[in-house]
Amino acid sequence: MKKVWGCFGWGLLVLLLLVVAGFTVAYLVTEQSRQAAIESLSRPASLDMYERLAAGQPLDLFADPDADDEYDIRQRLDDYSYLFTDQGQLFAEWYARTPAETFERWGDRPKDIREWDEELWAIAEDVVASNQDLIPETRRLAKEGGPVYPLDVATGLATEMPHLAPMRELARVLSLDAIVKARHGDIDEAVENVIAAMQLSDALACEPVLISQLVRIAICGIANDTIRDAFEPGDLTPEHVRRLIEQAGQAVNHQAFADGLAGEALLGVATFEQMRRGGAVPFGFRPSDEGFALRLLASAPARPVLNKDEQTYLEMMKRMAETAELPYAEAVLKLAELDMEIQALPFTKPLSRMLLPALTRASEAQARHEAVIGLMQVGLALELYYAEHGTYPDTLGAIAPELGGAVPSDPFTGAPFQYKPEAETFLLYSVGPNRIDDGGRHYADIVWRGVKEQVRR
Repeated sequence: MKKVWGCFGWGLLVLLLLVVAGFTVAYLVTEQSRQAAIESLSRPASLDMYERLAAGQPLDLFADPDADDEYDIRQRLDDYSYLFTDQGQLFAEWYARTPAETFERWGDRPKDIREWDEELWAIAEDVVASNQDLIPETRRLAKEGGPVYPLDVATGLATEMPHLAPMRELARVLSLDAIVKARHGDIDEAVENVIAAMQLSDALACEPVLISQLVRIAICGIANDTIRDAFEPGDLTPEHVRRLIEQAGQAVNHQAFADGLAGEALLGVATFEQMRRGGAVPFGFRPSDEGFALRLLASAPARPVLNKDEQTYLEMMKRMAETAELPYAEAVLKLAELDMEIQALPFTKPLSRMLLPALTRASEAQARHEAVIGLMQVGLALELYYAEHGTYPDTLGAIAPELGGAVPSDPFTGAPFQYKPEAETFLLYSVGPNRIDDGGRHYADIVWRGVKEQVRR
């Protein structure tokens, strides 16, 4: 019997040693692969600046003699902080003195300002008057650009970004002020506000985080909508049009979006590291079945599985960032392939399954943004051509000189935008995400206003 138990004990010991050896080999192999995936990632240039800002280190990154010095950057961060505080206080004061029914009426206002009645216009005038002190400082800081907030990227996906909501609100303040000023005939000031809104959008371009890039896109969309709402065709002088076209050209920020995806991958690295150190489920995830799987994944025995999950996440993110650098018309098939691979990820990669699915669709938002910007430039140039010649051109090639020699193309196809001149009007549109020409229908295509759109409304 002792002999049997002795053999059993030795067998158990050998099995244990094999398990330990297998775990060690699996850990070393997956750790090496994980490190290789990290080293292969591209690193946005602005990431170093944000790491130094968060750590309070000197900013010695400016070889360009024309670049802002460290004092200017830190002072700008303080100025933005004060501006956000002032904005919050002004809103609180307006809210405190505004009757509940008025506040509710304003919150339920139609998106189309042509449907506003005199009561809504009176509320708009009151809102603008309440925020008038914000306008000069917002314009000044927007012109200076970023950085806006000292992102602490070391906290991974839990990075705090309290500045994004105030930035959108400031853009809305500029927009409403422009609409009211244009209604009173002050086109010059209205144009300055639109340009400031686009510059406010550009201030976020240096942030190597995807959500910042999506807010940048949203703010630029506010500026575009303001052009639609504040100005009728013929309101803008040639100087106004050329300034708006030039500023819109700077607002494309295609590379900034790709850098945002690259930075998002590095935020993911920090999140995986947090799990290794404390076994915490990443910020924002609910305690569901997959939340339990994440906790299990963070435990020491599951470290090789966690490493493989991170490796998959990083390899997918690298491919997304590289694909985002391509024109969308070239990238769309690669994104579809990525999406299919993500949908097929096994349950042993729960964090990748949570983080990756929405990211392939983010590239569509950048493409839509580029379509809106291109349509804005082309549409304004067409209206300028009409003002100078009394007719619209037969082809878009006629306005190329106003656009720097080349007419922007439709990012969804890589081909020219759809343009249909009709005597005193024209139709201009992108075919949109479905990449099918639906004849300029708003539900499928992305349409510039045009005179026809003014009448149709």
